[in-house]
Amino acid sequence: MIPRLVICVPVLAALVLVAGCAPKDADAPKDQARPVLSMVVEPHAEGDVRFAGTIVARTQADLAFRLPGRLISRSVNVGDSVVADQVLAKIDASNLELAVEAAKANLASAQAQLDNAQGVEQRQNALYEGGNIPQAGLEVAPLRLKLAEATLSRAKGEVDKARYQLGYAQLRAAVSGIVTAVLAEPGRGLAARP
Repeated sequence: MIPRLVICVPVLAALVLVAGCAPKDADAPKDQARPVLSMVVEPHAEGDVRFAGTIVARTQADLAFRLPGRLISRSVNVGDSVVADQVLAKIDASNLELAVEAAKANLASAQAQLDNAQGVEQRQNALYEGGNIPQAGLEVAPLRLKLAEATLSRAKGEVDKARYQLGYAQLRAAVSGIVTAVLAEPGRGLAARP
């Protein structure tokens, strides 16, 4: 049995070598085109196209009142168009109006003090020229006049400040645009934000 196997293996190996040396298909053309599967791609709309993301404005202005107070009115809602300097909301301004009136009263008082100080100085000068008071009596009147002038100046500044703060009772649009959020309803107490 071994001699037979020894003979078969070399014969099989020779056949494989002879088959590998056979010439290739001589009658097949060399420039034959190979078949290729192709398809034409066209845009195809399938109804709703959805994308995940967030839409934000290029520029945005967060507006808030500069003074605390109770919101009494709001004239805009989300999606409304606004123009620059348009009134958007108002807080209760009664305390601010009282502050303006108090500042005006202080101004009137300071003006009366100045008028009085000017009169005292004129009387002191007349009395000194008549020889009725000494030189020391003249030194106090100009100081009182300067104090009254400074008090008047401060009172004018307080009136201007009170009027300016009264303007903070109205929230105005800084620029033209569209309202994207409203965070307070009328009747709500608001904290100040610089």
